[in-house]
Amino acid sequence: SVFSIDESYTFFNPKTGFTLSLAPGKQVYGSIAVANREPVRDDFVDNLGSTPKHETLYNAELGYRVSTNKVMFAANYYLMSYRNQLVLTGALNDVGANIRTNVDNSYRTGIELEGSIMLSDKVKWAPNLTLSQNKIARFTEVIYDYGTDWDEYNEVQREYADTDISFSPSVIAGSVLSYSPIADAEISLLSKYVGKQYLDNTSNIDRSIDSYMVQDLRISYSLKPDFIREISISVVLNNLLNEQYESNGYTWGYLGGGDAYRENYYYPQAGTNVLAMVAFKF
Repeated sequence: SVFSIDESYTFFNPKTGFTLSLAPGKQVYGSIAVANREPVRDDFVDNLGSTPKHETLYNAELGYRVSTNKVMFAANYYLMSYRNQLVLTGALNDVGANIRTNVDNSYRTGIELEGSIMLSDKVKWAPNLTLSQNKIARFTEVIYDYGTDWDEYNEVQREYADTDISFSPSVIAGSVLSYSPIADAEISLLSKYVGKQYLDNTSNIDRSIDSYMVQDLRISYSLKPDFIREISISVVLNNLLNEQYESNGYTWGYLGGGDAYRENYYYPQAGTNVLAMVAFKF
């Protein structure tokens, strides 16, 4: 097929910020920025006859960090306000492709915490935590009704208010606990927790991915021979406890025969597995 799309965009994306030193190793910082993004090709091709609007993001951040020889801590608050964000609604075109639609107002806001502490000369702990809200002010879901005798094709719209943005967990946490038995060698336990997330924008618990926690074990050693700057060898035992979990998926539903149908599909992740790596620095 031949498509004729004649759209042009001119964006002004300003950003300003500040950093204030309160004392040695202590800083307060902040920034305000505006970013714009044009629709992608599929937004035009898959939804012929409709002209999608460009997305605009207003981002504000305010943070504090402190660092000493043994301790580092940083806290960052962010507010990301979107205008005309393009999201999937469940609408399909005439060949069954998903159509993204602009929503007037949506936002992401939260606080990011990270730190590190030397528990001893050989043990270091580096945790992090993100708590957030990710919302769409008003969302219209599209679902298709094929009729009682499966001989119809009716578009049904359902309105939602203050719903969660899909694939946006409100809690994400991590931890790296490292032990250095000898110089240039390190054993690390890496932990990651991801909270519940939704497969679409309706905040329906029946269309969600369960929270999960995964732990990896990493062993690394660095060599510094005369003929090269450095050789790093590492072995990672991924998913140490063989956690069974999914990190992604999609959902699809319809009405027909007098009933409602919903199908969720998930992408299961690998169980315990081993990855070895060698890196050369010249």
